[in-house]
Amino acid sequence: MKYRKGFSRRIDETNRLVYAIDENGVLWIISCRGHY
Repeated sequence: MKYRKGFSRRIDETNRLVYAIDENGVLWIISCRGHY
């Protein structure tokens, strides 16, 4: 998967879910903890 801008949602006070959706509608989880 080539680089594409992801989306970010807060999971809790310190962690974030970073994800991207490709052109086929596939959800790619990039990160589930940490700030970015």
